Amino acid sequence: MQFAATRPLSCEQAARPNDVFSNILWRATRAQVLARRLEHRAAAELAREAVGFAAESDFLDAHGDALRDLAEVHRIAGRADDARSALEQALQLYEQKGNVVSAGKARALLEATHEGTPPAAGSGVRRTP
Repeated sequence: MQFAATRPLSCEQAARPNDVFSNILWRATRAQVLARRLEHRAAAELAREAVGFAAESDFLDAHGDALRDLAEVHRIAGRADDARSALEQALQLYEQKGNVVSAGKARALLEATHEGTPPAAGSGVRRTP
C-alpha cells in the first residue's frame, strides 16, 4: 500500500477495545469539543461514556480526569449542580490516589463553581496515563 493512498485513522478507530485509557481519552476530548460547540447532549453522553470506562478500571487518576471533564461539560451547559457533583467525585478519587496536584486543581475548580465564576483558562485539560 502506498503512503499517499492511506487515510489517517480517527482516535476512536485507532483505540483498541481493550485500551481503556485511549477509550477514556478520546471520548473525554471529543466531549470537550462538542460542549464548546454547544452540542450539550452529545457532549454529556460521550463524557459519561468516558467516566464509565474509567469506573471499570483501576486508573483512579484517569477516572478523576474523566469526572473533571464531565464537570466541564456540565458547566458549559449551565448545569452547575451536576458540575459540582462530578468535581466532588473527582476530588475524592484524586485524594484516594494521593494525587495532590490534581486534587488541588479539582478544589480550585470546585470553589470557582461554588462562586459562580468560570475556571481559569487551561485549568481543566491535562492528560497523564
